[in-house]
Amino acid sequence: MRTTTYKPTQLACLSMHSNPDKATLVFDGECVFCMACVRWMQKHMRNTPDVVAWQKTNVHELGLTEDQCSEAVQWVSGDRKTHRSGHLAVAQLARDSGEWWRFVGYLIPLPIITQIGALVYKKIANSRRCAVRSTE
Repeated sequence: MRTTTYKPTQLACLSMHSNPDKATLVFDGECVFCMACVRWMQKHMRNTPDVVAWQKTNVHELGLTEDQCSEAVQWVSGDRKTHRSGHLAVAQLARDSGEWWRFVGYLIPLPIITQIGALVYKKIANSRRCAVRSTE
């Protein structure tokens, strides 16, 4: 298995938590696939939340646990009252994007589509455990 090494400065932009009123996306900062998804989101979506690697933040302040964060991506509202996990976090992220992604974000939670979304997300999440992990 190949290991990709990232310098702390490369991950800095992925571990900042700047605006307390802005939603936060919490992801696995050791997963290369997850980091690539975050970079893609930041490049292609206009309205993005603060993004933090769960390993580099106090997840309890966001109302989350380490177990939740190690299992799936988490979306937390700016007021910290609403949490979304996995495919529903992706749906919320899409709805908040302010672009055509919004349409996808409204489709994902619909009956049948949400079941498919959950299965696809679970398959990807399980596969990422086999993916290359980054190290500092």
